[in-house]
Amino acid sequence: MPAMPAFDLKMPLSFLVIFLTRKIDMKDPENLEFARFCLAGGVAFTCLMYLVVYLLINSKKNDKTVIWVPPKVKPAMPFGPAAAPAQPHEYVPTTYYDHEFKLLKDGIGSGGMSLGIACLMSFQFNIHMSVWMQAVLLPFSVYDLLVCRKNLGLANLFNSTPNVYGELMEAPPGAPTTLDTTETTETKKTK
Repeated sequence: MPAMPAFDLKMPLSFLVIFLTRKIDMKDPENLEFARFCLAGGVAFTCLMYLVVYLLINSKKNDKTVIWVPPKVKPAMPFGPAAAPAQPHEYVPTTYYDHEFKLLKDGIGSGGMSLGIACLMSFQFNIHMSVWMQAVLLPFSVYDLLVCRKNLGLANLFNSTPNVYGELMEAPPGAPTTLDTTETTETKKTK
C-alpha cells in the first residue's frame, strides 16, 4: 500500500479562499481595487520577509562549515508512491550559506512566477480569482519555504529535528568529500 502524501496546508487554504471569495462581485471596480490592494500588501509583506531572511543568510557568509545535503526530491504524483529516499552517493557537499542562498533564490523565483501569472490573468484576461489566491498564498509561501522557517526561528515549531535540511555533517559513503570551490556563490558573483 502506498504511503499517504504529506499534508499540505496550501490545498485547504486554496479551497477556503475560493469558498469565501466566490460571492464577491469582481466586476465591481471597488471590489477589484480592494483585491489588488490586498495583493499589493501581500507582496510587500513577502518581500520584507525575504529581505530579512536574505540578511540573516548573508550574516553567515563567513561560516565555511561543509555539509552534505540530499538532492532535491522529485515530485510524486498525488496519492501515488512516495519518491525513493536519497542514496548516500547522491549527497552534495556545500556550505550553509550557499545552500540557503540557493533555496531562497528558488523560492523567490517560484513566488515571482506565481505573482506574474496572477497579474497577467487579472490585467490581461480579466480573471480575478488569481488575485485573491496570490494575496493569501504569497505571504503563506514565506512559512512554506524551509529556509525562511529556519532563519526566522519557526523550523522547530512542530518538530525538533536538529538538521532541518536533512544535511549530514560528515560525508556519507560514496559521496564527494571535498567542496567544489569553483561553483560556490562567491565565484558565481565574480563572473
